[in-house]
Amino acid sequence: MKPQPLLARQLQHLLIICLVSILAGIFYQTMLLGYFDHNAFILGLMLGLGFYLFKYFATPKLDKAILRFPLVIKIILNTLAYSSLVYIVANISGFMIGLINGRTLTEFLDSLFFKSQFYLIGYCLILFSLMTFVSHISNLLGEGVLMNLLIGKYHKPVQEERIFMFLDLCSSTVIAEKLDTFEYSSFLKDFFLDIDDAVVESKGAIIQFVGDEVVIVWKVKDGIERNNCVRFFPLAKSRILRKKQYYQDKYGVIPKFKAGLHYGKIVITEVGGTKQEIAYHGDTINTTAHIRSECTSSKKDLLVSADLLSILENIDLKYYVESVGIVSLKGKENVIGLIAVEKKGSKSSN
Repeated sequence: MKPQPLLARQLQHLLIICLVSILAGIFYQTMLLGYFDHNAFILGLMLGLGFYLFKYFATPKLDKAILRFPLVIKIILNTLAYSSLVYIVANISGFMIGLINGRTLTEFLDSLFFKSQFYLIGYCLILFSLMTFVSHISNLLGEGVLMNLLIGKYHKPVQEERIFMFLDLCSSTVIAEKLDTFEYSSFLKDFFLDIDDAVVESKGAIIQFVGDEVVIVWKVKDGIERNNCVRFFPLAKSRILRKKQYYQDKYGVIPKFKAGLHYGKIVITEVGGTKQEIAYHGDTINTTAHIRSECTSSKKDLLVSADLLSILENIDLKYYVESVGIVSLKGKENVIGLIAVEKKGSKSSN
C-alpha cells in the first residue's frame, strides 16, 4: 500500500531535513570541535529530528498560528523554539548517558558551562534560522519551485502535460461589499489556508493566487491516480464545512466556490529578471479559465472537460456525472464537451 500524500510528503521532508542536519552535525564537530567520530551523526540526527518533530507534531496549532505572522517573526520564533528543544533534548540525552557511564549530577551541571555548550547553542541558532528561512521561502514559491529554480529544470522552455484547475469564490463581489477591505483580505487568507491540505492530499500544487481565484496544477499521473484532480473538490468542501461556524461567527458568510478542470500540453519556463518564477503558457490554461466561467451559466459547482474525463478511471463509481453538452467557449473558435461532476451523497454548494 502506498503512503497517503500527506504522509509521503512528511516522510520526504523528514529524509531531506535529516540528511542536511547530519551533514551539519559533521561540520560542527570537525570544524568547531576539531575531531570526528560517530557522535557527529548522532548530533546531526538529533538536530534534524528536533526540527521535524517540533514543526509537524509538537505544536501544530502554534505552527498554523505562526503562518500568519510576518516572515521575520516566524523565523525568530521557530529558531528559538527549535534551538531550545534540541538543546534540552541533547542535554537530557547527555545526562542519561553520563549516568550510565558513572558521571555525577555535579559533573553534568558543570558541563552545561563548557565552551562546547555555547558553540552548540550558537550553531543551533544559525542552522535553524537558515533552515526556517529556506522552508518559508520554499512555501512562498510553491511546492518544488525552489528546487526547480536551483537546478535550472525550466531555464529553457519545456513542453509537458498538466491538469489545471481554476477555482474561485461564488458571489465574491457581494462578499467584498459586505466586508471591509481588511476583513475581506483576512477572509480570503483563511479560505486559501483551509483548502491547502486538500491540495496536498490530492497531490496537487498551487501555482498562483489572483484575487479570489486560485490556480492548481497536477502532473497527469498524480491527477488521475484515484481521480485526485476531481477528488480535491469534495475534500476542499468538507474542510470548509467543518469550519463553517468559524466563518459564520467571524465574517457572517461561509465560502462557496466553483471550479473548472481541463488538461493538455503546456510550456513551462522560468520568466523574469529581478523577480523570477516558474510560468505556464499555452491554450490549455486559457481553456480551463473559460470552463470555470461556464460554471455560473450552467449553475454547476465543478465542470470537467470531456478530454480530461476520458482519461479518468471509474469516475462514475463515486461521482454523479452529467453532460452539460458541447459548448462554444467565449473568445475561442473551437467547441468543447463539458461534464458536471459531483460526489455522490453531497449537495451543491450553490
